Amino acid sequence: MDTHFDKYLEFDSFLPVYKSSTDKTETTRRFMQLVLAQDLSEVGGTGFVIKAKNALGEVFALKGIKKTPEVNYKAAKQAFEQEFYNQKELSFIKGFPDVYGMGYAEGDPYILMEWIEGITLDKARAQLPVNKGGRGVDAKVLSEIALSVLATLKGITTLRRPIIHRDISPRNIMISTEDLSLTDQVVSGKFETFLIDFGSSAKALPVNEGFTVASNILRGVTQEYAPPEMLSADIEGILDKRYSQKIDLYSLCSVLYELYAGHTPYRLAYRHDESAYLVKTNNPPIPLTPVEERDELFCKIIMGGLISNQEERLSIAAFYDLLMQWQMNHFNVTPLSYSEWAIPKTITSELLNRNNTEILNPGVKERREARIARWEAEQAEEQKRLKRHRRRKFIAAGMLVFIISAVISIGLFKSVLDENAQELLELQEAQMAQEKANQERAEAAFKMAQEAQAQEGRSLRLAQEIKTGLWGYLDENGDWLIEPKYSEAPGKFQDGLAPMRIGLSSSTKEGLFGFIDESGELVIDAQFSEVLGFSEGLCGAQDPQTHLWGFINKDGNWVIPAEFSEVHEFSCGMAPVATNEEMPLWGFIDYQGAWIFDKRFIQLGSMSEDGLAPAVDNSFMWGFINPDGSWAIEAQYFGAKNFSEGKAPVIIDETSKLWAYIDVNGSLVIDPAFSEVKDFKSGKAPAKDPNTNLWGLIDELGAWTIEPSYPWMGPIANKQMSALDPETSTYGYLNFDNEWVIKPGYAKIMY
Repeated sequence: MDTHFDKYLEFDSFLPVYKSSTDKTETTRRFMQLVLAQDLSEVGGTGFVIKAKNALGEVFALKGIKKTPEVNYKAAKQAFEQEFYNQKELSFIKGFPDVYGMGYAEGDPYILMEWIEGITLDKARAQLPVNKGGRGVDAKVLSEIALSVLATLKGITTLRRPIIHRDISPRNIMISTEDLSLTDQVVSGKFETFLIDFGSSAKALPVNEGFTVASNILRGVTQEYAPPEMLSADIEGILDKRYSQKIDLYSLCSVLYELYAGHTPYRLAYRHDESAYLVKTNNPPIPLTPVEERDELFCKIIMGGLISNQEERLSIAAFYDLLMQWQMNHFNVTPLSYSEWAIPKTITSELLNRNNTEILNPGVKERREARIARWEAEQAEEQKRLKRHRRRKFIAAGMLVFIISAVISIGLFKSVLDENAQELLELQEAQMAQEKANQERAEAAFKMAQEAQAQEGRSLRLAQEIKTGLWGYLDENGDWLIEPKYSEAPGKFQDGLAPMRIGLSSSTKEGLFGFIDESGELVIDAQFSEVLGFSEGLCGAQDPQTHLWGFINKDGNWVIPAEFSEVHEFSCGMAPVATNEEMPLWGFIDYQGAWIFDKRFIQLGSMSEDGLAPAVDNSFMWGFINPDGSWAIEAQYFGAKNFSEGKAPVIIDETSKLWAYIDVNGSLVIDPAFSEVKDFKSGKAPAKDPNTNLWGLIDELGAWTIEPSYPWMGPIANKQMSALDPETSTYGYLNFDNEWVIKPGYAKIMY
């Protein structure tokens, strides 16, 4: 269907990118008066793109700034003008749209660009061949798309100051269909891709480092695809990392990961209560499992581009080499020559009259030749390394054959067989010891659970005073038990102790954690970089030197050494912990730090009193396991939380992302109906209504006992829960009858 043009736009002024071959008359004739399409073609966070044409019938893409209450127009305008100058420099490089100039109409800026007939990757994915896993795109097709985008990114290196896109996502990668249809490009294996939307772009060597933060550009990045250095503005030294091309590689790898696996590397949509920066900094991505043998290296290459530490992350050149080598090994593809990475696209003389020095900066040829020489030297060294590696493998294999032959020749093989009976006996004894340990663990956990339940009735409520902004602790009547005196919120009291950060600096946001007792006295010195809460007499803590996690006792001493990449609190005598490996695996340990079963899960939650814990297997789906690690409810959910009072929240449908509840047998007991939920206690649970985005209270059948009417509601403790009063915008405590037992009047209540 043809586009209908019915809106008229005339610029008051126009700044052309290219020098006209005649005079200003040509610029006026071609660019000053435009007719616009009826509907917007694309709409982003702060901008829009609309199809336009001139009196000569030439079609353009016109980009402008949205005028809505959500957009800071002054900051957006500053960013928009910088976007124009960045995109102007990229205009001659293959894979970027031509930019013709920037015009102003009634003070509003517009960028006039080449109109690309095509389809963005987020819309094209449904038309691309599916891999054998059935949930993602075929690796060969993905590699061909990736190489096209990489060629574009390599082209940027011809600039004296390369420009970083900083927001590559499926919506910002377009496949042109002007010359070949998408189907034809799949068949040919040659894709023509374009990078669009430069609202977050910046030069690699910044002139004004404050620009990005001042104009709120970082808020526009797509968190699922952005590297950690783009997700926080208050980390010391992080601004220096925002001008590296490795940012674009990380985002591209996130896109490739999602298209291959069917989900993003961290699934941040299910971790909306957590800091995206901390999630990506403290945890590796969910392992990318190959769906067929040939894809193993392909997956490893993608994971190499998703390393959170920018210095350790693959470079664009290294990524390109590895991906091309994988293609050559499996599909006999002829690689592009090194010099083809940055060939400028054809520029027609009748449209553009640009000085050659503007197209190729002085010294480009010399720099490119130097890179070729360096690359060839690196390739030669790599070949030598591979030969040495193969030689060592051959020698090792020979030694192994020799050792096996020696063992057999001296009759040891027979003795190994004779030991089978002894091994069976030892195995039986180990099983009996394990059963005894499980019983002791269960008894100890039951006793501690009783103590915790008794303590809940006198639990302290962390609250912030409006007048002073200081934090203290309330008792169950709303009286200050510990007067407001803390400028930063301490933690929740558990087992009689609460974490407190000491030595916090406003500039570095650093400090160490210790613990206070219920009188507010510091009883464990500040010595840990991060801590959890005490549970069953132990507390997870992070060593500031190694940044690894272990467990301490109430004296502040290590009882389980800090050797894990992540831990959760103890529950029912066991704690979920993750190994300190590049691809951590989760399992349970006991009070002595011994593994209860082999670590093998991608994610793992806490064990409940019902004897079930949520876990993620290699399919990246959630299920529930028994204390011995066996599956009680097979992995089949897109999200899952801990059991409480015989019910666990699960996400059944990935599209709606609504939470339902199942029982310990896996049977559905409450239908999917809630956007957020918290634990059941005393037969009730706080839940959020997706239609109103308000919180209420539900019973065991999922019926509302307190209608959704609160913007926020905390977890239940002693048949009470904190809530945000919509009338006063202050916090108080409600009971199950929807009555304020502690009246609203606090700036914040944490628990």
